[in-house]
Amino acid sequence: ALRLVGLPLLTVLLLALTGVERLHPAGHSIVLVVLMSAISSAASTITQFAQLYDRQAAHAGVINVLSVLLCIVTMPLWVMIYELLIP
Repeated sequence: ALRLVGLPLLTVLLLALTGVERLHPAGHSIVLVVLMSAISSAASTITQFAQLYDRQAAHAGVINVLSVLLCIVTMPLWVMIYELLIP
């Protein structure tokens, strides 16, 4: 919940309050890229490291897949909120 809601909420609020997108002509697009990186899924390399070191690779894979699936739902919502707050 913290990765999918807490960090994006903090990022959107900071971006909206600071007005940083006005510093550059393409600021809106640049800030949107920053937001997309903040709301993306957890690192997929965790599964690779778990497999490399023989540590619960299946469990790490399930967590990674679940994170990606939840991002499919939450990413459009956060982009909509961003577009509403920072026109």
